[in-house]
Amino acid sequence: SVSHLDLPDALTAEVIESRLISRLLPRYNRAGTRVDKYCYVKLDVDNAWPRLSIVKNPSAKGVHLGPLPSRTMANLVVDAIHTAVPLRRCTVRMGRGYRVPDDAPVCSAAQLGVALCPCSGTADPTAYAAAVDAAASALSGDPRVVVDRLRDRMFDLAANQRFEEAATTRDRLSTLLGAVRRHLLVDALRSAERAEVSVGDSTWIIDRGRLIDATRIGAPGRALPVPPPEASTAAVLSREQIDEALCLARFCDKRADRLVVSCSGTWAFPIGDRLSELAALVNRAA
Repeated sequence: SVSHLDLPDALTAEVIESRLISRLLPRYNRAGTRVDKYCYVKLDVDNAWPRLSIVKNPSAKGVHLGPLPSRTMANLVVDAIHTAVPLRRCTVRMGRGYRVPDDAPVCSAAQLGVALCPCSGTADPTAYAAAVDAAASALSGDPRVVVDRLRDRMFDLAANQRFEEAATTRDRLSTLLGAVRRHLLVDALRSAERAEVSVGDSTWIIDRGRLIDATRIGAPGRALPVPPPEASTAAVLSREQIDEALCLARFCDKRADRLVVSCSGTWAFPIGDRLSELAALVNRAA
């Protein structure tokens, strides 16, 4: 048999479909059933010499970007930042009391001049702190330093007819911009806190990235057939909540000039033209 749900509008239908898919995990529906593959890029800024890593779940400490839909995308983001700033790439544990061994070698990345090597005692703390600041800003939604350096590198490689390397740099840059755009969309939605959003005869109640209620003039009111997930106060959304939040955020961003909004927080849609300008530069360079 086939059953259906009568919902007031397309946005509500998309959100409810996402919730049902995440709970029922239908065998032949890939969309929304790959949450277990989502991951985060983390910069452990609380350590003496921070480094980037890819983690399954966010922790209370550190700066995170994500969740991203695949480890492939996360790896490209890490590669993009490593290309632009010389963060260490080794996995040596370096606490506040770390002492450099007398026979500590300089890692290969440092020998090639693409990374600093604090585990050998050769890294300048001031230069390393600047690299950490640039990486943290990129993960927090302001990738200008990283983007400018990647763009310059891409142009230099192309000018020297090293086109494959230029294309690799372009791909890393495009992936970073896509990941940052996801972050800015969700951040804008969550900064609104509880919002009442209307367009035409439809109204939606959105609270901290979740659809709470949807009504339409002339249609009978009823509760949503699938309740929203628990509210999150964490700095980063969980893997299970990102799809719904992105669905709502993209709707608000695309129709920002048509919406009538009241909210308890800050309404930040549309998210601005800065990333669009950067993306246009990348496309022109391609």
